[in-house]
Amino acid sequence: MVIPLVFLLCFAFSCQQQVEEVAEEPAVSVEADVQAIKSLINECSRAWNEGDYEGFMAIIDEEAMFLPPNALPFGGIETIRSIYKTEFGSFDFDVSITTEEIHVSGDLAFSLDVWKGSMKPKDGSEPIIFDNKNLVIYKRQVDGSWKTLRAMYSSNTPPATEQ
Repeated sequence: MVIPLVFLLCFAFSCQQQVEEVAEEPAVSVEADVQAIKSLINECSRAWNEGDYEGFMAIIDEEAMFLPPNALPFGGIETIRSIYKTEFGSFDFDVSITTEEIHVSGDLAFSLDVWKGSMKPKDGSEPIIFDNKNLVIYKRQVDGSWKTLRAMYSSNTPPATEQ
């Protein structure tokens, strides 16, 4: 009777050690995540400024959704691809992104950014100047990288009034 009891106690003790080992995952570095998101924002700016449509799409999550001003939200990677392929094909961009804040919580994070610049139509018509605020939610991917999950943006410029 003592041998089965000893065996049972050893088995239980070894299981407890395995559970503790599994629970001790490496600590996530919030500062490393913030730096990774800053790099993602820089990559976004680079893609816009260089007309790199594929570079832009590489930082968008498969389940992304965009919430533009005065329009219905749109989502799904194929819809997003279609809309932004038209944007990249129709304009040359000069974008400057200033990040006001970044917060990370587990596998989600957000940034508040200001986008200033211009969209120059490729048909030669007058450039469109913009000054926007963006709230972007990021999702950590299985490989530990981050991608854009949601983006909501609107102008900082009041609408023109008729006089």
